[in-house]
Amino acid sequence: MALAPYSERYIHPDGSDATGELAYVYPRDVSALSSLFQDLAGTLPLPNPLNIGAGGMLSFFVDNGD
Repeated sequence: MALAPYSERYIHPDGSDATGELAYVYPRDVSALSSLFQDLAGTLPLPNPLNIGAGGMLSFFVDNGD
């Protein structure tokens, strides 16, 4: 399985960080949730949905693609 890193900052419309909000991750045009991982090797799974971290940062590894 080829994994790719994903990292993005999420903010609310008022400019505050979205820390602690739930993020649901789906592949493009698919209704099933993606498998997410903490590491590039794919040995440490993450829950999906997962909580957006400190500073509004959402980071994980996922199957390479859309």
